[in-house]
Amino acid sequence: MTVKTRTLAFPLGHPEGQVIHASSEGAAGVIAAKLTDFINLVVTYPYWQSLISGDLGAMRAAVPEEEEMALEDQPELATWRDSLRAAFRLPSPASKTADPLKALHHALALNAGLVVRVTTDPASSYRVRPLVA
Repeated sequence: MTVKTRTLAFPLGHPEGQVIHASSEGAAGVIAAKLTDFINLVVTYPYWQSLISGDLGAMRAAVPEEEEMALEDQPELATWRDSLRAAFRLPSPASKTADPLKALHHALALNAGLVVRVTTDPASSYRVRPLVA
């Protein structure tokens, strides 16, 4: 079963341009080292949230089932992906230069010790839970 969540993702004010995701369920963290990695991730794996794990092998193993469900829900997905890849000049899925799952796995490792504040009040100690435990 795919859980639908509201997604908020934006580049942090950081020289490296990391992208952070904050879910409506209270989880947050870095999901991409740069904006182009994020765009490639959501185009290739629109169900990327269902793949999040600390184990890259488990992430890869989850893809076939998630892909099947995504295509059942949105048969036009392949056409949309082609259009988006062309519009954003993303690499082909067969390309060895871009591996969106590996990039996501790497980005999740950047969350160690990260504190995400969901308020502008610097005195607030509210923290969100990490995307990966």
